[in-house]
Amino acid sequence: MSKSRIHLVCVIGGSEVALLPHQIEHYRSLGIESFFLIRHTESTADAAFHAVEAYAAAAGISIFHSHLSPWEDAINQRLVRYAMDENPDDWHVVVDSDEFQVYDRPLDELVDHCDRHGYDHVMGCLLDRIGPDGSFPGVRDGSIWKQFPLAGSISAALVRALPLKAVLVHGRAQLLYGQHGVPDGRPMPREQAYVQVHHFKWTRTSLGQLRRRIERYEAGTWHPHPAVIRETRRFLRHVDEQGGRIDVADPRLKLHPAGCRFSDYPYWAEVADEAQGWRWTLR
Repeated sequence: MSKSRIHLVCVIGGSEVALLPHQIEHYRSLGIESFFLIRHTESTADAAFHAVEAYAAAAGISIFHSHLSPWEDAINQRLVRYAMDENPDDWHVVVDSDEFQVYDRPLDELVDHCDRHGYDHVMGCLLDRIGPDGSFPGVRDGSIWKQFPLAGSISAALVRALPLKAVLVHGRAQLLYGQHGVPDGRPMPREQAYVQVHHFKWTRTSLGQLRRRIERYEAGTWHPHPAVIRETRRFLRHVDEQGGRIDVADPRLKLHPAGCRFSDYPYWAEVADEAQGWRWTLR
């Protein structure tokens, strides 16, 4: 199969934009050659608006589309759909800008398997990455995996946010908000493939972003789903109680050093099993 039949789709705006060069490098290492990068920001005065274009240009990639508006899940979903409609008969690796998918086999082999058996998407779940002591490092040059060496379950076990992600999706499949599933699709069975979505959300800028969420919600200028506010407050309360860090000794989080290989994280089977408890939310 030609790798040109696999495209990456990513809406960039809500997370640390300095992750973008690392993300491009990672997905190119998986064989992806076609990138649909979408800028989403509230204003062209935002420094991130220009940084995204500079990072993409340095990698030889053009921005597919730019969208100016307040952030909402529904808008994100429409932007992803807009990009996928460019190649509706191809396959798409759909990611948030802080998500680095790790597979147990080459992507083209997985796509071939889906085509042969009539599957229209492959699922996975979040595996959060954090700094070595539970702090929130800035993103630098060099290995992102060494900058955030611990992997575990922050989003699901601590934040109690939906960890399921549709990761490899046929162009005609209709995704839920946040790429959390394909409710009317035919997934590859978990026993055949289940993808690690390494989640580099917890960077130097994340606490400020989360606190601004709460400020805007309380001021009445942002109207998210109530679960988003509960999750944000739960995480900030934990961090404040731990003196500005994530408690790396908390056994619920199953934190362990891991690199960038699928086999590196020893508790993957347990994290994947726990994620199945969220499947009822996809219908």
